[in-house]
Amino acid sequence: MFEYNKKLIAGCRNGTLLIINSTPQNKESPLEVFKGYNIRDSSQESIGSIIEVACAKDSGDGQAHFVLGTDTNQIVNVFLETKDRNSDDFKWDYMISENPKGGVLDVDICLFKKQIAVASNDKMVRIYSQVANEVRGYPIIKCLFNEEPVSVAFHPSGINIIVAFKDKIKLFNIFRDSLQLFKEHPLKEVKIVRFSPSGRLFAVSTGNAIKVWDFWSGESHAHW
Repeated sequence: MFEYNKKLIAGCRNGTLLIINSTPQNKESPLEVFKGYNIRDSSQESIGSIIEVACAKDSGDGQAHFVLGTDTNQIVNVFLETKDRNSDDFKWDYMISENPKGGVLDVDICLFKKQIAVASNDKMVRIYSQVANEVRGYPIIKCLFNEEPVSVAFHPSGINIIVAFKDKIKLFNIFRDSLQLFKEHPLKEVKIVRFSPSGRLFAVSTGNAIKVWDFWSGESHAHW
């Protein structure tokens, strides 16, 4: 679940995607379902439970592009209307041809380079391109680790990536078709890592705390 345009976007079981008003007109109810979609494949079967949702594009006019990760190891593009409750403007397609062999654990997006990073429990991080003149559906970079990554975060510039593991985070440069390690921070109980919109800071959720670093200097700024 994440916040988008003053609404909450929630992925649920059986391929259900919900758009929820976080400031409903009915003050007695803290949440109100604005719209709901049930995503099914060509044989009308559910695509599986949606376990990750990331925003790929915000056009500012109510047309949104999301990327979903499912427990059936699918990465799905979704295009929908987020402002008009009565609109049925909704379409989706499978984004990738080579699915992760293990379950999808995390998804993050670089809007600048139109690339998507996927961490899966086959100990692999894959980067896919959405650029029209590149091979769509197959990873342009694949990196196998010795342990399972729990989260992945793209720097907004698209030239760096952070891969999180249960006991550490690793910072990489993206060079051609490989990831090159340049820094590592030992931690405990890592859950998720994300960059700030500018890319100067990044935050890591560890256990019941959140720690913030300056990406360029490596200095720890704060923790809660």
